[in-house]
Amino acid sequence: MKRATFAILATLSLAATSLVAQSKSPMKVNVPFNFVAGAKTLPAGEYRVQTERPNVVLIQGLDSKSNMNLLAHSAQNTQMNGVGALKFNRYGDRYFLSQIWMGSNLGKELPRSRAEREQIVATGPSHAVVALTAER
Repeated sequence: MKRATFAILATLSLAATSLVAQSKSPMKVNVPFNFVAGAKTLPAGEYRVQTERPNVVLIQGLDSKSNMNLLAHSAQNTQMNGVGALKFNRYGDRYFLSQIWMGSNLGKELPRSRAEREQIVATGPSHAVVALTAER
């Protein structure tokens, strides 16, 4: 009984450590369009993305000019397990960062920004979702 309990605890500990390590290591993604993240419009380019704390996402432009922290809440999608990606909502020619997936089925979802809510009022709620895969 004690062995079984120890084995279960050891397995859970390793799984938790793996998830933390997975979410802490940054991923790189090339974004080929300007996009809105939070209250800021960021230029097209290469970005490093990582989760800093449970509800904070750090986005750093590799040009060192575009850096920001975003508040996010948890999201879950089993189809995203093993995939590092950024998802954007596209309305016409405007892109809004909506989700960050760091390689597990647990990701981060950003609340709609003021600019995105205004865009929805102006053009309607119909939009496309664009996903860009990332590398570690």
